[in-house]
Amino acid sequence: SFPENAVPAEADFGVRVSGNSMEPVYHDGDIVLVEQADSVEVGEVGIFVVDGDGYIKKFGGDCLISLNDDYDPIPLHEYNHVKCCGKVIGVAQVAE
Repeated sequence: SFPENAVPAEADFGVRVSGNSMEPVYHDGDIVLVEQADSVEVGEVGIFVVDGDGYIKKFGGDCLISLNDDYDPIPLHEYNHVKCCGKVIGVAQVAE
């Protein structure tokens, strides 16, 4: 639950980040705000489902890219089912 003015009108849903693969921009525990979309442009960060596993990644055209250099790109041609669920448009600011 967020204050009404804390969520942009374009946000359709939120997803909690798990892990450090998108640091330094998105951190473990962050809630990213997502605009529902069937695709994103190359270079944009989206939410993807790859063979049943969910990811927040930068779209690289033929792969999904982590912002943390410790992680290798995910080549999409190696998977049977890849779906884009939306474009990440921000991080929810939760009051402590």
